[in-house]
Amino acid sequence: MGKRIDTIIKHLNNKSTCLYMILCVLIIFGFVLWQFTPCLEEFGLSFFTGMIGVLITIAIVENILKSIDAEKTVPLRLAAYEEIRSYLGKYIDFWASAYRDSVPDNPPDTIQDLFTEIEMEKICKNLYLDSNKPSVLPEMKYWDWIVQSAQRFKENGDKILDRYVNCLDPTAFKYIHQITDSGLILALSNIINMRKHYIDAGVPRLPVLYTYAIPVKAHVDNINGLIQWCEQQHKLLLKHDPKIISVTKQYRVWDRVRTPKCMITEYAIEKYQCDERAYKQKILKNFLRVREIRSDELNKIYLEKINTKT
Repeated sequence: MGKRIDTIIKHLNNKSTCLYMILCVLIIFGFVLWQFTPCLEEFGLSFFTGMIGVLITIAIVENILKSIDAEKTVPLRLAAYEEIRSYLGKYIDFWASAYRDSVPDNPPDTIQDLFTEIEMEKICKNLYLDSNKPSVLPEMKYWDWIVQSAQRFKENGDKILDRYVNCLDPTAFKYIHQITDSGLILALSNIINMRKHYIDAGVPRLPVLYTYAIPVKAHVDNINGLIQWCEQQHKLLLKHDPKIISVTKQYRVWDRVRTPKCMITEYAIEKYQCDERAYKQKILKNFLRVREIRSDELNKIYLEKINTKT
């Protein structure tokens, strides 16, 4: 109910909407005079048809002015679309590359198939962060590549919002803002810091992305929403520039890799399980030692009380 009220208030704040509402009221008023007031029937008919004419004229003029304004903003819209398409294309490549490097299943057929909770979870559970990222120079671990990529996504997304703050479609602005400020991007930017924290604390963690970051439904929905926005803009802008590229054409399905180079290995899993058992045994020993010390202290206090009474 609250959202509906906010929507009504938003429409009322629009001057054009208010004008149309006033004209509709006047048209109804003229119709009532024409049909239900015999003494004012001619005036009512004249007023009714006159208001309809005014409404049609205003609508035509408004559409012409909107078309002129839209033509003026075409260069900015094209520039914004190209930057967002490039930004989104790199984001798609990031996850498609991670999928190809770590998941032994058949690749998703479309971008929309890639950006689902199920497929993203496959990446997070299979991506071995201690492996080297293929086809990257200089060579680096997936840890470093993910952090660098996440930081670039944050910086480049914020630059787009700053550059086109006055002309960017509110829908696209919302999606980009929610992506750059998402918990996923923040987590990806800090996975090395989180790993250091666990190492310093002596807590064993399985070196897969799922341990540190999990794409939630809201983030996946924002990506798919931005993809859909790009497709809509591509259709609208194609008549102005036939050379612009659709974001969906940047996605290429690859051949299935049965044993991806960066999939978590059995050795890594066994090592983690061994470290986890040793850690739990250590915790248990510490607990028993503390309990034993505490028990000795309580016995000592009890004996002192008995000696004091005697």
